[in-house]
Amino acid sequence: MSRRIKVINVDGRGEVTVKEVSPLGVWKASQGEGSWLELFKTMADDAVSPPVGEIVTWYPSEIEQVVDAFLAINSSFFVIARKLKVDGLLENLVAEMATGLQLLYADSSKAAMAQLLGTTAGASSSTPSAP
Repeated sequence: MSRRIKVINVDGRGEVTVKEVSPLGVWKASQGEGSWLELFKTMADDAVSPPVGEIVTWYPSEIEQVVDAFLAINSSFFVIARKLKVDGLLENLVAEMATGLQLLYADSSKAAMAQLLGTTAGASSSTPSAP
């Protein structure tokens, strides 16, 4: 049996390839010195194309399609984790990844707004008035 792969078409973005994660790849990524965000990016970049750095700039409804495909194609991975009783560890990983995704999404939103507005996101272009 070979690695499961699913190709979806996200309207306006084109084809997205979602692959089954490798438990060995997950373990190797988790042995690194990096953060959970780096672990997520390592795992996801191996399992999703285009890269996660591009996908996080998309609209939530587009990202949801990729997440749904990822969960479907990796259902066996999550079933095995439950059977081995490591699903609690996975829940912690998912929580950390969700935080990381929120940060990535926020960073990409700030960059997009700065580009649209021609400013640095969060910076004010006017001086405050005196009381």
